[in-house]
Amino acid sequence: SFCVPEPIYYEGSDDKIGKRRFDDSWIELTLPFSGDENLRNTLVKLDGKSLRYGKLFEILDGLAGDVCYRHVGAEQWKGMSIVTASVDRMKVLSDISLLNDVKLQAYLTYVGRSSLEVTIDIISIKDSGEPVLVGNTQFIMVAR
Repeated sequence: SFCVPEPIYYEGSDDKIGKRRFDDSWIELTLPFSGDENLRNTLVKLDGKSLRYGKLFEILDGLAGDVCYRHVGAEQWKGMSIVTASVDRMKVLSDISLLNDVKLQAYLTYVGRSSLEVTIDIISIKDSGEPVLVGNTQFIMVAR
């Protein structure tokens, strides 16, 4: 509900699966921690201050899958399964504050015949509106 879908195909694509633009599979999702107490409560540890990284990881994994399905396109993925093969790395550059909104930017960085690499940047939006990169991760996804 925090994500605005983008169109999947170019108009007038000239091959059977359609050409893709970079932004066709790009997803930007905002977690509005500053204004949504219920969301904050679902991702906070019992101490009331720290982020539950496992719950964030669930969101990141689902987001990576969404990017892959957008790349493949609705017509092509019927009957296809895309799963997470591995997480190449997850780097956290600084603590993620639950008082600031967090923006997740997910996009493809590699596409093979049956595998895809999705990079997700984790950006904290300070009160001043300044975006700060606080982490990123790469997911290797495979299709069957």
